[in-house]
Amino acid sequence: MGVPRVRLKEARMQALQYDGDSWDVVNTGAYRDGTVYCHLASRTRFCEQRNGRVPVQVADFITAEQVEAALDRPRGFFAWNRALRGAFERGERDHREGAGLDACPYQDKRKSGGGLTWSRAYQTAWRDGYAFAREQAAKHASRKDAIPAK
Repeated sequence: MGVPRVRLKEARMQALQYDGDSWDVVNTGAYRDGTVYCHLASRTRFCEQRNGRVPVQVADFITAEQVEAALDRPRGFFAWNRALRGAFERGERDHREGAGLDACPYQDKRKSGGGLTWSRAYQTAWRDGYAFAREQAAKHASRKDAIPAK
């Protein structure tokens, strides 16, 4: 069995206003001095190629606040440790897939002398991601209820 591939319909790219245009955030990279390195694809400008219209793409450092708002991330998200960001995103994904709050994959571990490890930080990041996804789902559900059906 291979790794499941993400279909384009399921990919969640968010719009970002940059350089007077609307862009999809394809991927994010390094965080430096309050900015995040982003790979962006235009929503309005395209290049004609043999295989059809392809969006114009650009990579640049964008302010972290702007990227966090576009990607619906908590404030200061890109300043976190990369592994803890992954635990947060895993919590979000587990909530979307219907896992319970007790399904945290990070177990509490201790050192041989009884001291704490980083496991509790991972548990907290996972739970924060789970709670954040729950809040976002409730917010989106209330928006759908407010929109009248046609």
